[in-house]
Amino acid sequence: MPSTTASCRYRRCAACSGSARRTWARDREHGRCRPADRSFQKRERSRSRPSSDIVGSTAHADRLGDARWRILLEEYRTLSRAEIARYDGIEVETIGDGVFIRFDSTARALECAKALRLGVRRLGIGIRAGVHTGECELQSGKLAGMAVHIAARVQAIANGDEIVVSRTVKDLAVGSGMHFEDRGEHTLKGVPGDWRLYTLVG
Repeated sequence: MPSTTASCRYRRCAACSGSARRTWARDREHGRCRPADRSFQKRERSRSRPSSDIVGSTAHADRLGDARWRILLEEYRTLSRAEIARYDGIEVETIGDGVFIRFDSTARALECAKALRLGVRRLGIGIRAGVHTGECELQSGKLAGMAVHIAARVQAIANGDEIVVSRTVKDLAVGSGMHFEDRGEHTLKGVPGDWRLYTLVG
């Protein structure tokens, strides 16, 4: 008979020294057991997906020169990774000055975005960020799916030193004490329909 142990929230599996009618495999990232089914393992639950980049990065690079720009980028990445870790996020990918992150919690995603915006000011730069929550797929260690594209398009709407979020994020943040300003409806390139966006205040 299948049973549950303290180390396994599901039926006992090979990783938990047990057996069941289905074959189960341990999800290394989250430390729990899941069905050994590729389609199941590929499908991820909903994630909050912030992305950010440096405002005026080309102008900064031109002003500083290559060597000093590389130093600034490393300082920016170090600061970003510290804040991502502090809010229990996972850095998915870094391309140039762009940082792509995922969170299991919408509130932590927003808090991290705020902390990044404040922290980079000490470096003499600003960021723009976009946050969307939706179902993603994990492919070769990277997130994929429409939610990823939406997050990038939401970020593209943001102005300097601004955090823009989708209505999905705003609705999930109810009760968090965070406040938003309505940015109206926008058409996001490659995404069907009109999307109401909001700016995170404070």
